[in-house]
Amino acid sequence: MAHVSEFHDFNKIAHLEPVERNGVYERYNCPFCVKLRGKEDHDGKLYYNTRLRSGYCHKCNVAIVSDSYPQLTNIKTTFLEKVNKVIPVNYYNLSRWSTPVKYGSQVYQYLINRGLTGADIKLYQLRESDKFDAVVIPNTTDLTDPFITNFCQLRYTDPNTILRYADLPNSQKPVYGASLIGKNETIIVCEGVFSAIAASRKLIMPAVALYGKWISINQQKLLMEKTPKVIYLMLDGKELNSIISLAKQLMTFTTCMVTFLDYGKDPDETVNLREIFLNSTININFFTLAFLERIDRSKKLSIQDKWKYILQTIRK
Repeated sequence: MAHVSEFHDFNKIAHLEPVERNGVYERYNCPFCVKLRGKEDHDGKLYYNTRLRSGYCHKCNVAIVSDSYPQLTNIKTTFLEKVNKVIPVNYYNLSRWSTPVKYGSQVYQYLINRGLTGADIKLYQLRESDKFDAVVIPNTTDLTDPFITNFCQLRYTDPNTILRYADLPNSQKPVYGASLIGKNETIIVCEGVFSAIAASRKLIMPAVALYGKWISINQQKLLMEKTPKVIYLMLDGKELNSIISLAKQLMTFTTCMVTFLDYGKDPDETVNLREIFLNSTININFFTLAFLERIDRSKKLSIQDKWKYILQTIRK
């Protein structure tokens, strides 16, 4: 089920200048993140659709509605309605409303464009739903008829959709791919499902996804039960604060390594991932953590300049 923390009228962001305009699609630096997350949004994660008069922040989960469109004032009548109707309980019989991804379909092409292969689609049993224009991502591949799983995520293929994902609140999310890893293995931890799938194939190593940049207590317990020898952390190339926070939690129970990707790139978008993995990975300890925290606190450097400095330092 999609998670919304608060609802706000568009008038509260009308005075802001969008960081990007693309047709009916606008992106803003979310003004609510400071209150709800304790930090500012500099990445333009509040998405607003001028046609639908509704929006959503992918960091603090605030939803934007417009009083001038009464039919959209109740958020359940807009983009969350279809999620609530399709996923009303904790168990989902996917065979009722989704099918295996068909070769050549819109969803198939979307996945190929995201860096996945036909073999990936089949191995991870990705599915599609014509009714909701979405990729259906089961949390486990250990599935039997009637194709029931305890969690799935919808990934909408329309780039102009307000809500890119439909899933559970952070505290209830599982770990994607956990059923595929054994005890005492070296694993990769990514933010998103597609990143985990691509990283596993390119580096020939088990990979899991947290469905976000943060790890919940339940997710941490699940990983601890697997007693991994080493965890390689691969978040997208600009999330320094998230990397530091996540690395601190992971290093409490295992050896944590961080691979620094090129700025703004996910593992599934990185063609030379193996080369970067070999040349841009550092062990997280108290010294490297202090180095990263010092750079993160710098007010003189932009986010991109901080990332550039880190890459220059570790690739020497």
